[in-house]
Amino acid sequence: MTKQQQNQQHSADVKKKQSGDKKKKMVLPVYKDVVAAAKRIKGIAHNTPVVTSRTLDKRMKAKVFIKCDNTQRMGAFKFRGSYNALATLTPAQKKRGVVAWSSGNHG
Repeated sequence: MTKQQQNQQHSADVKKKQSGDKKKKMVLPVYKDVVAAAKRIKGIAHNTPVVTSRTLDKRMKAKVFIKCDNTQRMGAFKFRGSYNALATLTPAQKKRGVVAWSSGNHG
């Protein structure tokens, strides 16, 4: 199965999960969805570092891992999800186009 066929199958599976219910409910990803998304963005998204902080660990009384997606393209994690979503569009969906927005990363 080609990458495009896999993406189209994933889109069809998500639609199938959502059909039959008048109200569209959010479909939570399962492990295989995460693995499929990782394959789709491999070589596209940067591998960003994970760092730790002894000071933060001490304050939180736990081991804290920080994913530095500020080093990702666009400077945020949004690139991964956006690219993954676009990669799963069917040709008909692509033809209709995409509108995207972000409220930003401000407090």
